[in-house]
Amino acid sequence: MASRGVRIVAAVEAAKGALVLVAGLGLFELLHRDVQAIAERIVEHFHLNPASRTPRILLDAAGALTDERLAVLAMGAIAYSTARFIEAAKRIKAMGVSLLIAESNLATASRIADRLYAIDRGEIIFHGDPGAAMANEEVMRTLRG
Repeated sequence: MASRGVRIVAAVEAAKGALVLVAGLGLFELLHRDVQAIAERIVEHFHLNPASRTPRILLDAAGALTDERLAVLAMGAIAYSTARFIEAAKRIKAMGVSLLIAESNLATASRIADRLYAIDRGEIIFHGDPGAAMANEEVMRTLRG
């Protein structure tokens, strides 16, 4: 049985992953929108003085954001989130708990899994060691589309 500390660390890693994933998806939502106007509405809503230091930082940062910067930030957040979920899964696995994870990225799945199943159009086309999946031509052909 895993120690309470390991369970807490796994839960914290999963929570960090979830929080950053939500933030990353929120950033994607801001693409093609007037972020400066949104920041101004937030400052106004909370009755903050836009000339004060903290609101000014928010307004200046919002004014400097472009769609490209937002996209990069969002992708970075999602990559970080993926790393946190992988860390949580490894810690849960170390506790001796079995996990069933549906993952379309073979490289990510291989970092976590002891056994891997590849399914194409509802049929299992491979099951076994993750390393062997990477060497399986049918699996690789299916992944390439």
